[in-house]
Amino acid sequence: MADYHSPTVVDPVIPVADMNALERLLISNIFEYDEEGDNLYFHHWAGAESVISVNRQEFEAALANAHYDENSPLAQLVEQAKGAPALAEEIELDLSEMSFEFLFQNIIRRSSTLQYILVITSFMCTKMRFDGFGGMATVITADKIAGKSTHDIIAELLDEAGIKEL
Repeated sequence: MADYHSPTVVDPVIPVADMNALERLLISNIFEYDEEGDNLYFHHWAGAESVISVNRQEFEAALANAHYDENSPLAQLVEQAKGAPALAEEIELDLSEMSFEFLFQNIIRRSSTLQYILVITSFMCTKMRFDGFGGMATVITADKIAGKSTHDIIAELLDEAGIKEL
């Protein structure tokens, strides 16, 4: 059986002061992280988590001071949390229908130091399969989230060489 992994790194490090408590709680459950002074370096050996479990008390405390647009993906997560069983200590949040990048974009919009954040992912497989290798780079700014995979880049290079893909 082949195992697929998507090691991911986030660059640059994110100043803790630029994140609100809810963003920090969510992102630190989507990714692993290392503390580097007053910054956090986010990464994950297998790829960003699409379903996370957060402590209800921590979530509610962080939510109490959070400001967000009622039409944002964050509002969807808050609605999911409201649907959790009342006595559950942990709240499960499913991000599979949305992208985590909006959290970084919110940070950039408020930051006085960050102009962009890069999310770089490598696609790897334990067997030598064509579909198991490659990667993706995503650039997040205050106004845009844009990404390209290695397959996109290859298609562009072939086009520049005048070669049509099969």
